[in-house]
Amino acid sequence: GASTALMYKNSPIEIKGLILDSGFAISKKWLSRYLFKSESLRIKSNLTGVKLKVNRRVNSWLQLQQHQGLRFLRQHTEPALFIHAVSDETWPLDHSERNFTAYGSVKKEFCYCEGDHTSKREEDAMDVVSKFLKTYLL
Repeated sequence: GASTALMYKNSPIEIKGLILDSGFAISKKWLSRYLFKSESLRIKSNLTGVKLKVNRRVNSWLQLQQHQGLRFLRQHTEPALFIHAVSDETWPLDHSERNFTAYGSVKKEFCYCEGDHTSKREEDAMDVVSKFLKTYLL
């Protein structure tokens, strides 16, 4: 997803630009709401090794993000297009707006689209994607 893509900044992969649809933002409020659920998952995960490995990675990532918050977004210099559906209840719109505000590149755009988290993106959103690709990557 969008938030995972943002974590590739320090990877050996050369990234020329990002298109981020419905990303979530880590905050202390978010962590206090979901970290407890993560703890309960950890207890349940002791039943199987696979779930335990996944949970360790998730919990490590959550701890890192709790420490860094949105600050790691300021390191990004590549162009980015943020897309978010206005009726998204999975990750409310303000998550992508906070990511957008914290994002380090001046080459960034935001596209609001109709629908929810899993809705097919309409032609207007695809036109914005096409324009973004032509402007920054082609």
